[in-house]
Amino acid sequence: MGRRSRFAGMAAARRIRIAGTAGGRRNRSLVVSITSGDNEAVLIKGLKRKVVNKLYQTYFSELPGRRYAYDGEQSLYTVGPLPENRLEFAVVLEESFAKRFKTLSFPLQIILFMLFRCLQLCNLVSFQRYTKELSPTQRASLLDKSRQEPQECIQALTNVRSLAIFMCFLVLSCCNLTMHLIRQAVRNCRFDSDPLLAACGISIEKQLTQVDGRVLEAPRLKFGKGEDCIPQNGRWNYYNKQLLNPIPIEWWAVINFSTCCDTSHLSRELINCARNKGLHIKGPHTLIEEDPRYGSSSPVVRVEKMFEKIVSKFPSRRPQFLLCILPERKTSDIYRPWKKICLCDKGIATQCLSPSKININGQYLTNVILKINAKLGGINSLLAIEIEPFLGEPLINSWVPLIKDTPTMILGMDVSHGPSGSNTPSIASVI
Repeated sequence: MGRRSRFAGMAAARRIRIAGTAGGRRNRSLVVSITSGDNEAVLIKGLKRKVVNKLYQTYFSELPGRRYAYDGEQSLYTVGPLPENRLEFAVVLEESFAKRFKTLSFPLQIILFMLFRCLQLCNLVSFQRYTKELSPTQRASLLDKSRQEPQECIQALTNVRSLAIFMCFLVLSCCNLTMHLIRQAVRNCRFDSDPLLAACGISIEKQLTQVDGRVLEAPRLKFGKGEDCIPQNGRWNYYNKQLLNPIPIEWWAVINFSTCCDTSHLSRELINCARNKGLHIKGPHTLIEEDPRYGSSSPVVRVEKMFEKIVSKFPSRRPQFLLCILPERKTSDIYRPWKKICLCDKGIATQCLSPSKININGQYLTNVILKINAKLGGINSLLAIEIEPFLGEPLINSWVPLIKDTPTMILGMDVSHGPSGSNTPSIASVI
């Protein structure tokens, strides 16, 4: 059996009557009674408290300095005597709701529980912090929305109305603060017409301050076979270049969660690309396909069942790394449990590929090779100052100054925390 919505009942009542009768010691208490237009008592939880609060706000000027206490039922107590012995007025609920929420489309809607609310009457409260973990799709969407070029940050949004909004963003950390917020807030606040600032001799420029900077020369890089490279516009390419210190791969496997990938062709192309970069990779020890019976299971179950097959293929020797073909992009639900069990539980290096990228080209495979070599402890390239001139061998940190020893500008730093309830360690990085 369903119950009639409380909103429907209030709208159907049309109007309610609120009567207050002064009583008690020296007229310092008020008994509040609320009835509907048909003289039925209104028993909606919390309604009387809201009415009393509204009464106090409305007639505050007639009760100067007189605080009140409400018992939550019918009695209201004031510090001083009340101005009236009896006060009665009517409130038209239908007009009130129509003005605030618009007219109900379904005033007699049947709902199952009294805790439900008509969606038509709900508003999303701003600046709420969402503490739960985002899904892979939500995380990718958030990154896409927050990524902007510097010029876009300056010229894009113009809806900031005051510096107060900027301070809200600053305190709540709800948004990536960028220059356009500061500039637009300063313009709209009109600080130049503020008499208080003028009296203090404070003036605020409307434009951002321009500072001349120096463009530093790009550092020289060292690749395999003694090749040098000077980055152009902050970029460099591994075309026709070899890795500085490649790690040979002899014991590995291809794991396929996708139904639309030719793993044999992919492994051959990967081996050929690695050979051109000076990295020797033998053919995979095995190609493991997912059991179709578990394709509709949860991501954790699919990964666990896949690892049961991996263990059976490698009974005595652990593989150097696993090449994993995801069923979808990296927003796939398989990605996180797969990384967790490989890196945290088993200690096996892994590289994931997404089927949308397996229209194979040399640049994509080169990037994959760079990641694999670095994960296995190899060195793709080094700064020229990191290689001792007279020995020609890489000595990490031998020529690179430490922050504590040399004046250094930190461009940014961040820390990533694991989801609540997990044992994932926090990782900090500095640029």
